[in-house]
Amino acid sequence: MCIFCLHGTHRIVDSLTIPRNYHSTALLLKDGRVLSAGGGACGNGCSANHLDGQIYSPDYLFNPDNSLATRPTLSFQTAQAEAGDQITVTASPDTTAFSMVRLSATTHHLNTDQRFLPIPSVNNGDGTFTLTLPSNPNVLIVGNYWLFALNSNGTPSLGETLQVIRDEISIPPAYGNAVYVSDLPFTSETNGWGPAERDQSNGGTSAGDGSTLSLNGLTYAKGIGGHSYSEINIDLAGQYLSFFSDIGLDDSRDGLCGNIRFAVDVDGINQFTSGGFIDTTPTESIAIDLSGADTLTLKIEDNNSESCGDHGNWANAQLTPLQQPGFRYYRFTPFKLRDDSLADSVQLAELAFFDDGTRIYSASHLSPGGNNPPGEGAGKADDDNSFTKWRDYNKGALVYDFGTNTIANSYGFTTAIDAAERDPVRWMLEASKDGNSWIIIDDQTDADYATPGARQTQITPINVVLPGVIVELPEAPRNSTTLLVREQAGSDFIWNVNPDNGSVTVANEQGQVVAEIPVGDKPWALAARPGSNQVFVSNKAGASISVIDTNSLSVSQTINLPHASQPHGIVFNSTGSDYFLVLEGSATLQRRDANNHNISGSVSLSGVPRHVSMSFDDSRVFVSNFVTPPILGEHTASLNTAAASAEIFAIDTNTMSLANTIALTHDNRSLSESQGPGMPNYLGAPVVSFDGQHAYVPSKKDNVDSGPTRMKPGMTFDSTVRANTARIALATETEDLTLRIDHDNSSVATHAALTGNNRYLLVTLETSRELAVFDTHNGFELMRLPTGMAPQSVALSSDGSIAYVHNFMSRSISRFNLSQMLETDLPASNVLPSINTVSAESLSANVLLGKQLFYDAADDRLSRDNYMSCASCHKEGKHDGRTWDLAGMGEGLRRTITLEGRGVGHGRQHWTGNFDEVQDFENQIRILNLGNGLLSQGDYDTTADTLGTPKAGLSPDLDALAAYVESLAAVPDSPHRPSAANMDAAAQNGKALFISKNCSGCHTPSGTTDSASAARHDVGTIDSDSGQRLGSTLTGFDTPAILGAWSKPPFLHDGAAHSLQAAINAHTSLPALQTSDVDDLAAFIRQAEAQDTADMVDSDADGLLDFQDPAPSNSCVPSAFVASCSQDSDGDGTSDFAETETA
Repeated sequence: MCIFCLHGTHRIVDSLTIPRNYHSTALLLKDGRVLSAGGGACGNGCSANHLDGQIYSPDYLFNPDNSLATRPTLSFQTAQAEAGDQITVTASPDTTAFSMVRLSATTHHLNTDQRFLPIPSVNNGDGTFTLTLPSNPNVLIVGNYWLFALNSNGTPSLGETLQVIRDEISIPPAYGNAVYVSDLPFTSETNGWGPAERDQSNGGTSAGDGSTLSLNGLTYAKGIGGHSYSEINIDLAGQYLSFFSDIGLDDSRDGLCGNIRFAVDVDGINQFTSGGFIDTTPTESIAIDLSGADTLTLKIEDNNSESCGDHGNWANAQLTPLQQPGFRYYRFTPFKLRDDSLADSVQLAELAFFDDGTRIYSASHLSPGGNNPPGEGAGKADDDNSFTKWRDYNKGALVYDFGTNTIANSYGFTTAIDAAERDPVRWMLEASKDGNSWIIIDDQTDADYATPGARQTQITPINVVLPGVIVELPEAPRNSTTLLVREQAGSDFIWNVNPDNGSVTVANEQGQVVAEIPVGDKPWALAARPGSNQVFVSNKAGASISVIDTNSLSVSQTINLPHASQPHGIVFNSTGSDYFLVLEGSATLQRRDANNHNISGSVSLSGVPRHVSMSFDDSRVFVSNFVTPPILGEHTASLNTAAASAEIFAIDTNTMSLANTIALTHDNRSLSESQGPGMPNYLGAPVVSFDGQHAYVPSKKDNVDSGPTRMKPGMTFDSTVRANTARIALATETEDLTLRIDHDNSSVATHAALTGNNRYLLVTLETSRELAVFDTHNGFELMRLPTGMAPQSVALSSDGSIAYVHNFMSRSISRFNLSQMLETDLPASNVLPSINTVSAESLSANVLLGKQLFYDAADDRLSRDNYMSCASCHKEGKHDGRTWDLAGMGEGLRRTITLEGRGVGHGRQHWTGNFDEVQDFENQIRILNLGNGLLSQGDYDTTADTLGTPKAGLSPDLDALAAYVESLAAVPDSPHRPSAANMDAAAQNGKALFISKNCSGCHTPSGTTDSASAARHDVGTIDSDSGQRLGSTLTGFDTPAILGAWSKPPFLHDGAAHSLQAAINAHTSLPALQTSDVDDLAAFIRQAEAQDTADMVDSDADGLLDFQDPAPSNSCVPSAFVASCSQDSDGDGTSDFAETETA
């Protein structure tokens, strides 16, 4: 762009000598030159990064012979000006034009704050010029500008700074008419020096002796002046939405020792406390949510031991009234009648409006421009009498005036007693608050409506959604969640689970914790039973349900579930008679009687079923398969993503059978900075819309079809894992491909909720610590709101105005008042104080910090642009079922490993043992996530070799991250055992085979892996896609542990084996086994728990492993494993008694 072009032309000038693209910047300097700098930002040490800058001198600074051009001179005395002002400047005689350029900044090569304004001027003939600034303050916005003088060659002077201001700051009300606090009565007042003054600064000891309110040179006509200590209470009577004010120390106190702070309480609870204000402190603007509160308290407090000059101003203090929802006027306009050629008029017996099913009657009725026969005027359509009618020969509109804003969320009409040809079949319904500005709320003009031909017949009421009206939730959402809002005694209470602390927290709508209730181990979901005083909590690790009495706020009953069944999602039917429970461990959905908890139906599912939701008509239960099944060919370089999908199981609640598996297919959109392809995975609970038309499924999407081996772009910080939400059309139970949301700059969407009108979808984004608000009607993201760490669930208040977000890792609940957004459809919210949910943390400080880092990507040290966290692929320390192409990191195709059981003493990390300490994940943070790292650059440079100098001890945060991973020592118990105490016979035999076939030679008994010895093995699974190890030849893989293997399919380094039998048979370098032996070995691995491997040692060194030894001692006891104490079965000279390898 040519800033100083005289004729508004643009042309190409000299090219840059250094390419500067993403993350570059370019800025005009005050001497007319241009700074160009930066570019690249592709990771630490990337050759495309440009940590430098250049200055370009445009040709307008030079004469034709390349000598420097003579610049015009410019000077003026004015420091500040406003839109429309005239200013006088002194400039060179050859000056022909003036321009102003606003000082600005750039980001991502964009300059959204740039302003270039040509300034009209008059040459006064004496070396001065009179300049007229643009009169529109929205064109000449406030800020600092450079003013340039230009000569006929376009050569600019040096830029001289001019500040554009506005004489008085006035915060416009959000909507409606502002009410100034100074115009309201004070219910009580305390003031430190005389009375508090209305519309004046605090004066002396008498009322009205103050002066004009002034803050940092700006005067205010309205406000309150006080002196510390000042406390003013105002009765709000629940009639106001928000409070706005500028605050600061009055200018009359400049140079004195004033030092104050401001505080605002709402209904006795502090909502704001400022820092200290002295005479040089900038003015601060505050906005406080009132949400229909009763009392506002404004305080000015002394911030030091002295009280001189403590004159504080609540400048322009105003309240935004709650606007009565709905519309005063409703207009029904016919567009087509049943037979326009025969009909001489339009007529209706009744036009009825309803609020939640109750008919509402208008105060007056109009037929503007109408020609109504006697006795058939507009009022006859609202007289509740189908024998009378409204009729208009001009076929015009019918208008209802309710006298005040009124909510009508449905309407319908009744056909008249005669003349069917006069019935409307196409029409439009509009609404207005003032009778002048109308909006369409129902458009029936596109096609003929099925208006009944029968006389005196009412059409089925048509539901409408009124803009600007906050719609209460029609009923409580029915999906598994960590957070719910339950109404009790006319107030909302917010419930959330605390998985790490084994408790449930209950808070009231004022944000105060009412109780923290101990429940079972790892509570992960909760559901309120309709029509009762009970909340059910699923305890995942405890394999139980806690039933909480909402009156006593204590556990009234505990229901024990099958061993290791891992209950997760739970939901009730509409009556509360039954609940549906997902047992993730045993992959089962159960229907249970809510009174006696007996099982009345059960469905076996596949994969990792976790979350559950239910249709509002009780006919369907939807279960998310949390981990998407393997993609065809995922263990190879060639995937067939078209043949795979994520899965939602649709269960018929009458037959308790699987009715349909809804496929969420691979997203094939192109790769760019703001979007990317991928397979949905980590599926959250389907959120059913209140109209029953759709279900929204939050998830992540994995771009596994990328990388060097697969020869496709991807596997970068922003293209590997992206947050995703899919929509299902429930009428057909298929994915609605017209709306698939790619949540940019985040990698996992965990939960969602809909507003009462189904318009706005609220989605929690785990890695970026955000709540996304998506407009489903218009198909775009309206805004994002910052939450705490690792948000897991979102819920709305019963009236639909407050959003609550459960922040798993912050141990808190964020609160947002969305009233303004819901009433204006603008990106606006008021942030309310958060709620702390845990009173006594169960994790150590170090482990908690590490877990917070594990789940987070908003910290630039961990990831670039909020994308990848450790939990993006290892949710809860588990795996995501995917096989990734890590050839670009010196490896090959690698399946994600679960971290459970990989605590202290486990050994090396990854399939090739390429990390010898957890702290080596610093490398992955920097290389794949493009984070800045938790180590200093110097420490990283000396420890980058993952098998070299240790990183432990160099960074407390990195050590904390390692401490969390090392705390994951336990593995999940197996749900496949016949009882908690015993394995079945096949597994017992498999255990003996495990020893006799020397499986324990690599899967050593102590940890069922020899990883600690740094051994690696090739059992016949290395192939052409296996790649390398640390960029060198791959000779073998780290031995995976067998404990908990039941929960880890697919198996092997590339996920090629989809069953344990297939994984065993893949050991082609070992002698083949009988099919029955393979089955028994698989049974043992599937059922094994810690106690089953703990006895695979010879405690008394008598030659018998403990589980083979009927009486562990130093004497030989013949048994099923040792026929005689002298027998030498393998002829090696050592008796069977003295050795464990007897063949």
